[in-house]
Amino acid sequence: MDKPNFQLRLKGRTMVLVDWANIRNQQKKLGWEIDLKKLYYWANDFEAVDTVKFFYGFEKKRPTSIKFLKKVGSFGFEIFEKEVKYLKNSKGRLLPKCDFDTEIACEMVLSRHKYRNFILFSGDGDFKYPIEKVLEIGKKKHIFIMSERPAVGREIWTLRKEFPKNIAIVTISKLKETLQ
Repeated sequence: MDKPNFQLRLKGRTMVLVDWANIRNQQKKLGWEIDLKKLYYWANDFEAVDTVKFFYGFEKKRPTSIKFLKKVGSFGFEIFEKEVKYLKNSKGRLLPKCDFDTEIACEMVLSRHKYRNFILFSGDGDFKYPIEKVLEIGKKKHIFIMSERPAVGREIWTLRKEFPKNIAIVTISKLKETLQ
């Protein structure tokens, strides 16, 4: 697989977490699609990476959703799944909702003693607290936020100012040649 124009330098065990709903929305704005098989192989090209987790909300009544889940699982991702719920907005329109923030946060916090690095494909500001908990352990912890700048929450930018040597924000566009 071709290497991107930049390299992450990973020392120590690394966990990759992919918040698919967040990344799927970003790729619509990017104008190109991420090939998940390539993303999995990109992550596993790093010797330090020993687990790649994929968080996905499926729609039971849509066969394409189930087929997609099986396909992604066949690449080697550790899959975390749950069914999409539909909630009514103020106009009475049903909107899909499936949030994995709690599951991703738990994975990070519960694994913080085992891993030195976390590569998080999401820029959601809700991850501020679990990132703080990971970084509490010591100066040698690193968090790589893989997200487009507009999709990175204000809370993450603020936290990065506090921990500039521990948090890196990498735009997904830098990986376009590798992941498309």
